[in-house]
Amino acid sequence: MLRIIRKEDGATAIIVAILLVVIIGFSALVIDVGHLYEVRRQLQSAADAAALAAAQEIIKGGDIVQVSSVADEYAKKNDFKQDLGTIRELEMVYPSEMTKFEAEYAKVTVKKKVDLFLAPVFSLIATGNFTDKTIFAQAKAEVVYITGGKGLVPWGVPIVKAGRVEAEVDGQTSELLFNSSSGKWEGSLTLPSIARTEGYNVKITHFNSQQTLDFPDGFPESLSPSTYVGIHESSDPITDVYFLDSYLSPSSSTDLYVKSIEKPSARVGNANYNNFVIAGTDLWKTSVIAPSTVDAIVSLPVDVSVGQGVDKFEFANAAVLSVRRNTYPVKNVELGDAHFVVGEANATFISVELNEFIYGKEYELKVVAGPESGNFAALDFRYVTHPDGTQEGLNTAAADYYDNILYYPGEIHIGDIIDTKTGNLSGPTTIQRINERIGGCSHDLESWELADRPSCGRVVIVPIVEKIERLNGKSEVVVESIASFFINEYEKIPSDKVNITGQFIEYFLSGEYTTTKPDTKLYLETVRLSTTDF
Repeated sequence: MLRIIRKEDGATAIIVAILLVVIIGFSALVIDVGHLYEVRRQLQSAADAAALAAAQEIIKGGDIVQVSSVADEYAKKNDFKQDLGTIRELEMVYPSEMTKFEAEYAKVTVKKKVDLFLAPVFSLIATGNFTDKTIFAQAKAEVVYITGGKGLVPWGVPIVKAGRVEAEVDGQTSELLFNSSSGKWEGSLTLPSIARTEGYNVKITHFNSQQTLDFPDGFPESLSPSTYVGIHESSDPITDVYFLDSYLSPSSSTDLYVKSIEKPSARVGNANYNNFVIAGTDLWKTSVIAPSTVDAIVSLPVDVSVGQGVDKFEFANAAVLSVRRNTYPVKNVELGDAHFVVGEANATFISVELNEFIYGKEYELKVVAGPESGNFAALDFRYVTHPDGTQEGLNTAAADYYDNILYYPGEIHIGDIIDTKTGNLSGPTTIQRINERIGGCSHDLESWELADRPSCGRVVIVPIVEKIERLNGKSEVVVESIASFFINEYEKIPSDKVNITGQFIEYFLSGEYTTTKPDTKLYLETVRLSTTDF
């Protein structure tokens, strides 16, 4: 029989070699893919940190260069640089859709080349580069708006989000003004038809957005006089009186002009002005200094006169100088013309500019008991009603006003209704609590910013409120927004008030939030990570 002899020498080696490739392949799959996932996780942490830091820099008001620099700094701070003994630094990916900084968000994409463990073996047995891999990670942080939180001080900042503004002359029918594209309330003011030697009082009334059964048009507040209108006989020796600027801050100055046939004299409030100089044909002027005041606004009527003795002609309330703190809600009132010869015109143009708090401007705010527009008003946290009807702080020790200056443990939200406090709350105890709160924080605003905003008792979180109604010397107010204020200086002033000087600041704070921007100029922001492109 013919026997066929098969030689199987070396078969085992071939099988082992094949299995070795498979084993190495699975090992590479397990070890290298696991390593890639771990690096991807670390890289994602770096991208998250960069996006959150960049979004916070956006809140601080940083420009694109500053925001980009902060993103790069925080990405690299959170990078694991050592990879198999080779320094591999992550890189920011800057095509516009990969890394992007806008007012509402920061999107950061980073990449890193990663060395592999076993996969490089495949470079010896197959074509292609298996030595490294580039990993990408992306994070997006949105700017969102705080709706509530703990630790607010019991000082409300009253604002006016006007839904209606009216003007009237000496008790005549109110005339509705219209909100123009410039943000001013403008309209036509009907003039009186009778000449007299006294100006007609123009009263301004603004209504905020809080409509109730008692105030269906919103809560009203008036300024009277806001200005005066003069109606003259054609034979009057004085026919025009006006200020270059009639709304001034305390201790600033303006020019008073009088059109008359001879040199006039004037009385502004309690001050006499006799040093007029010629400024044109029958036109005279003098410089007037606004007095210092601790009140939110002081209206100083102007009387002007010419001649002496029996020949003296005097026009009373010819104009008004309004000395206002920069927190008072009415910023300026202007008339197209304020003085007319009887029968000359039936109406004049009127413009009312309301005040808005803005960031980066210094304000003087007084802590007072009860309502006072444009200032800190003391709030009674014993009576806080949330939008769902639940109440907080009722009759608890935590609701003590003075202790709440240090820290209020309850929560205040947008939409909460709070009572203002009554009684003298601006005495020594208020100053003592402010001293305790500020403690060892010696920063001014500039040094605080340079120190990267460390914890500081000068930073207070305040509710921005609108009045609902006034009850027995106090008011109910509703929280419209929440903002942050940096206290520069504070002092006890006359009339049982504490004067606080500082600025509203854009500030990062954790708490409940919404993606909808509040309808006020002041608010608090925070950041949150959101969905990315990949």
